[in-house]
Amino acid sequence: MWNYTRNNLKKLFRWLLMLDDTPHSIALGAAVGIFVTFTPTVGLHMALVVALSLVIRMNRAAALTTVWVNNPFTLIPVFFINYLIGAVVCRMEPMTWHNFESKFAAAFSHESWFSNLGEVFLAIGRVALDIAVPLWVGSLIVAVGLSVPTYFIVRRLAERYRARKAAGTPGVEGPCGAACPPGPSEAPPIDDDGSCPCKDAPEKKTP
Repeated sequence: MWNYTRNNLKKLFRWLLMLDDTPHSIALGAAVGIFVTFTPTVGLHMALVVALSLVIRMNRAAALTTVWVNNPFTLIPVFFINYLIGAVVCRMEPMTWHNFESKFAAAFSHESWFSNLGEVFLAIGRVALDIAVPLWVGSLIVAVGLSVPTYFIVRRLAERYRARKAAGTPGVEGPCGAACPPGPSEAPPIDDDGSCPCKDAPEKKTP
C-alpha cells in the first residue's frame, strides 16, 4: 500500500513538473488545490478551484489535479483530524471517532450521489453546522500548513527540472532519485512493477 501510494505521488509530482508553464504558476496552482481540498467545502472543491483560477494567475491543471489529494475515500478521516485540531485550539470537548464517523456516514448514505445530489449537500451541510467552528478552524490550520510548503517544494522542483532540461545535462535524476545514464534530458517513468528504470541502468560512455 505504501509503495503504491509513494509511486503515485512520484508520478503526480513528475506530471506537475512537466506542465508547460512557469514554476511559479505550477507551484501556486498545486498549493491552491491543496488548500481547497482540505477545507470542508465538500462538493464545491472543483468549482472553487475553477473560480479561483479566474482571479489568480495560476496553473489550473495543477490545481484541479492536487484538489483530488483528499478524495471521497479519505474525506472523513481527514476531516476528523482537522476537527480534533480545531477542537483543541477552540478548547472544546471533541466527539469520538465513532460519533463523528456516524454523522458523516449518514450524510453519505444516499443511494446515489447523482440522483440525490441536492439531498447529499443538505445532509453534509447539517453535519457541518453541528461541528462548524472546530472543523473550520482545524481545516484552515491544516490547509495553510500544507499548502505553503507545497508551493515552495513544487516551485523548487520545477525550477530544478527546467534547469536540467534547458542545459541538457546528462544524468537527469530519475523518479526514484537515482541518476539516469546520459541520454535524453527527461527521465523515463517508473516501471509497471514499481522499480526505477534508472537505478540499475548501465552508464553510457561518451566518446
